[in-house]
Amino acid sequence: MFKRLLVMTLFLMLFAALLPVSAQAGVRVVCPDGQVIENGVEIIVNMRPGFTYTATAIGINGFDPILAVSDQNGASLCADDDPAATTYSVNLPTTGLVPQSVFSSQVPFSHSYSGFHDISVVVGGFEDMTGEFVVVLEGMAVTSADGSGVSAGDPFSLHITPNMTASGVPITTYMISVTDSLDPLMKIMDTDDQPFVFDDGTYFACDDAGTTDLCWGESYSLVGSYVSRTQGRQLPGGSLDAMMIIPIEELDMGPDEDAYLNWKMTSSSNQTSGDYVVVYHLGTGVFGDSNGGSAQSTGEIDTAGNLHQWASFASATSQYSDTRWNAAQASGAPDTDSCGDVDTAWASSSATGSDVLTLDYDQAVVPRQINVYQTYNPGSIIKVEVVNSAGGAPITLAKSDDPPGNTACPGVFTINISDVNVPIDRVMVYVDQTIGGSWNEIDAVELVGVPPSPADV
Repeated sequence: MFKRLLVMTLFLMLFAALLPVSAQAGVRVVCPDGQVIENGVEIIVNMRPGFTYTATAIGINGFDPILAVSDQNGASLCADDDPAATTYSVNLPTTGLVPQSVFSSQVPFSHSYSGFHDISVVVGGFEDMTGEFVVVLEGMAVTSADGSGVSAGDPFSLHITPNMTASGVPITTYMISVTDSLDPLMKIMDTDDQPFVFDDGTYFACDDAGTTDLCWGESYSLVGSYVSRTQGRQLPGGSLDAMMIIPIEELDMGPDEDAYLNWKMTSSSNQTSGDYVVVYHLGTGVFGDSNGGSAQSTGEIDTAGNLHQWASFASATSQYSDTRWNAAQASGAPDTDSCGDVDTAWASSSATGSDVLTLDYDQAVVPRQINVYQTYNPGSIIKVEVVNSAGGAPITLAKSDDPPGNTACPGVFTINISDVNVPIDRVMVYVDQTIGGSWNEIDAVELVGVPPSPADV
């Protein structure tokens, strides 16, 4: 309890370090080929001339990223499904293994302006798809040119927009040394370009992830982790590398507010130098959805031709009671607004049970996405299956497990689907609550898919 109260206090204070600007759903970019990103997430790199950086976007659980890099004058480079990025994968504490994908995108960039120049790196979803992704930024180095004192370091900013808040995905940042000589340090800066410091003298920073007294908040040692790099290289994490997890729901931002969060990437005590890689693990959701994900009205067809449905009926292998926390609570649209043991969500009879929640929908569709709204102890979903209730074998969806730490609370576990081409009208969610040791409560499950043509029925 103390830790959560501390986090809440932190973000009430942190608004001094966030810069409010006009609200929008996400960052919009028009690419040279006419493709438009509407739900973009923006990272701003303050870049010195003479360097070449590389940005690579890798989707998680089927998310198909589009990547745009723009300068202050609006010139943009865009990439979608770039062959140079297909060899990239990551394995990090908050992502688990994210395998290579033909949908990954990459843009190398530099500038020839005099002095430092802001470069905008924007990631959006193909056809405004929602979901999670990582951005790998390469080419940076801690050098003596970064300055000295507490304000030294390479500046990075994250534009926190309503689509990010809606996603519910924590803001996670990694700084991984390329050379053994560098001891990375990341720190959050205030509006005066000074390290953010709490009243008790604690810095909002991380040096040596997984070391409690050197890293703010929750963090994990990066030993055993890795991230891909250019030219087919793989960079392992080390005991001195840094990471920070900032729960986005704790920012206490309104659904239509946006702001900037500022980092400096440097070395511990400004004592070492060397090359490093920065990785962001982020998400994009639908603006206006307080729980994240892609909630829409039952029966609504979006601009891509997908029908959005909530379950019309729900059953389960067990339920906590016949009225409160029963399976019927998972039918219809989500109605549990907070994280907690709330009886408007489904819960099994046992806190450590292995159970199946079955959802039925009015219209069979060729599935493209499933959104599982979880309101208590996410982390125990081991798989999700789909089937047509009229007949046929159940199909287990790829990447349909939701391990601890993957989904915020309350939050939405999104499964993007590209390999199921038959109409289905039933979804089965399997939970093994021995994983989390308590009830994994589910409020609603949204089915998104394309209505079949007569030949498919």
